[in-house]
Amino acid sequence: MDMTFKKAEEVCRQFDISGIISVEPTDIGHINSTHIVHTEKGKFVMQRLHGGLSASKLEHNYLIYSKAFDEHDWLYPVWRKTVRDGYFYTDEEGFDWRIYPFIEGEILRTALTKEELYACGRGLAKMHMIFGTIQDEPLAVYPNLHNLAYHYERYMRAICAGETESGGRARDGAVEEIIAADISVMLEKKSIETSIVHGDTKISNLLFGNGNVVGCLDLDTFMKGSLREDLADCIRSCCTGNGRFDRTAAGHVMSGYAGSLDAGLFGEDPCDEKMLPGVFDKICFELGLRYYTDFISDERHFDEKYPGYRLERAKSLLSLRWSE
Repeated sequence: MDMTFKKAEEVCRQFDISGIISVEPTDIGHINSTHIVHTEKGKFVMQRLHGGLSASKLEHNYLIYSKAFDEHDWLYPVWRKTVRDGYFYTDEEGFDWRIYPFIEGEILRTALTKEELYACGRGLAKMHMIFGTIQDEPLAVYPNLHNLAYHYERYMRAICAGETESGGRARDGAVEEIIAADISVMLEKKSIETSIVHGDTKISNLLFGNGNVVGCLDLDTFMKGSLREDLADCIRSCCTGNGRFDRTAAGHVMSGYAGSLDAGLFGEDPCDEKMLPGVFDKICFELGLRYYTDFISDERHFDEKYPGYRLERAKSLLSLRWSE
């Protein structure tokens, strides 16, 4: 019996789950440590929260979006309560754990068909419309999620730390030249942040069923933000490959989205073709900057899936542009 199995038994007992058959790691998300637990009564997702995340804020948001999703028959991770009637178990090391039943929905991978891209846009619009019915205020678990100035400051601190330490840190001159050349333009790109958004709308966070989006995963980034940034991030996820952007594919996502969203309810048109390309460029640049900062620092926000993964992602994202 390895330590993973023993830990799973410890955590599952706190959620009144027994009969564990096996435990396996999964690539769900990049932040929390996630395992699939197979039991005699079905599968569960067991997550250890990344250090620094606020369990109380996550619970506050969960109670808000779960109510809205239930009212609109939208699939999402339904957290299981502990034997103490809470949503989190804190272990002896201070880590917070949560568990929810595994959702049997289909997660698509690129490259998508025209119909799947259209459905992706339509599903994102439906999710935004559900969010539009929420009256309560979410709390930002990641308050600087899309704050480029914040991420650039973090990057500069990492650079300075590397230059003052003996031997310095691993650096890539070509990547840093791109950052230096583009940062001023990217900082000028602004978005309206008055709507409730998912915050991490990559294709692997959308659940499909019978050709339609029927739910979503990974709602830790649920917060007030920009619909346009949510749309741009979704396009980045499902319309890029091998370091190239497919504008035709993006058009299918936008068509599905525009045909399903009542933009008049939100005070902005996320599909505005004058604004969306700039937001897309900023989203890609911002995420690339975050990956590179992780590469040269000790913060390790993203997992290193294999040696060089963070640097590879940084290079790919920093080079993506709507117009190229």
